[in-house]
Amino acid sequence: MNSEGCKGADRAATPATISAFFRRAPDRRKIRVATRRRTPKNEVMSRPLRLVGLSDAEAEVVRRTRRDEHGNHELAAQVVAEPHSTPCRVCLRDAAVGEAVLLFGHSPFVSPHPYRTVGPVFIHAAPCLPYDGPRSVVPDALRIRLLSVRAYDRTGRLLDSEVTPGDGLLELAGRLLAVPEAHELHVHHARPGCFACRIVPA
Repeated sequence: MNSEGCKGADRAATPATISAFFRRAPDRRKIRVATRRRTPKNEVMSRPLRLVGLSDAEAEVVRRTRRDEHGNHELAAQVVAEPHSTPCRVCLRDAAVGEAVLLFGHSPFVSPHPYRTVGPVFIHAAPCLPYDGPRSVVPDALRIRLLSVRAYDRTGRLLDSEVTPGDGLLELAGRLLAVPEAHELHVHHARPGCFACRIVPA
């Protein structure tokens, strides 16, 4: 696993190779994916939403043991060299230049499932506060990126998915969660495919 996380290049991770891959400007076109059920664009969820990053408990295990649950071990801290290149999945902000981060494998699914995927994520190497921002505001680390949003029911079955610029995340999330069967959303960075956070009804 390399410092660029989602690019999949087969080379060793070094501080200099932490990429600006996530910095690219969002593509303003929305890409629709054919799935089981669509929510009308004017049907917006009235309940507030909550963005959920990785738990502090999971992050602390990785920081302490320098290994993840997917066979990656001896994880070395990397120093961020470029701004807006390394989004932390705990505090949901981009790590600043000079901060140390850890890259490891993570799945947003707790139990085995055909839709279960494992992908690379960054967290701060030092403890940081889990995201608890305003529910009406998209964090900057998400707002500036093109995002893929996937809706799942309680059994983990995929119901719907769309791609949106980050500033349209809450509107899209409201529509996807308006479907009665929808239980939670998984947000990914659309281009590299890395998991970003979950969205659940507040």
